[in-house]
Amino acid sequence: MLFRKIGVFLLLIALSIVSVSASAMPQQASQRMQIKNAGESNPDLIVDSINIIPNGDTGVQKEAIATIKNIGNTDAVGSVQIYYSFNRFILWKTVLSGYCSDSIHLAPNESTVISLQDVNGLPNFGIFVFTCRVNTGHRIVESNYDNNKIVKLTIALGDHFSIL
Repeated sequence: MLFRKIGVFLLLIALSIVSVSASAMPQQASQRMQIKNAGESNPDLIVDSINIIPNGDTGVQKEAIATIKNIGNTDAVGSVQIYYSFNRFILWKTVLSGYCSDSIHLAPNESTVISLQDVNGLPNFGIFVFTCRVNTGHRIVESNYDNNKIVKLTIALGDHFSIL
């Protein structure tokens, strides 16, 4: 019963935060749908989505994944570096962060899922801000670097994670 009350409380907090930040969403959407000049022929990488999934038979282990998409006009080819972090919502203390690298070859409008890391160090209860940025080292030349980051509110309740 106590966990249910805590869950409802956290959900109410998250919903109030989402409603306050909803005004920023149209701006983020417009960044993803930028109109390109006809002369531009560069890839443009975005983090289309992020998630935390169970990894293993028990479901106790967790893995963070990111879907990387090329919304540019040409193929994105090369080694890409991805930064991720989990910060406590209230105190903004970093709980877990790191970098990973992967080789990609994405045609225009093609996407791939990249494993960021097992996130077993992430506490099972709390509200976190999950940030992920692709192509941090600018190893792949892009037409727009301003849309390479995604930030999502994450609620952890035991082995269940909700990404808002």
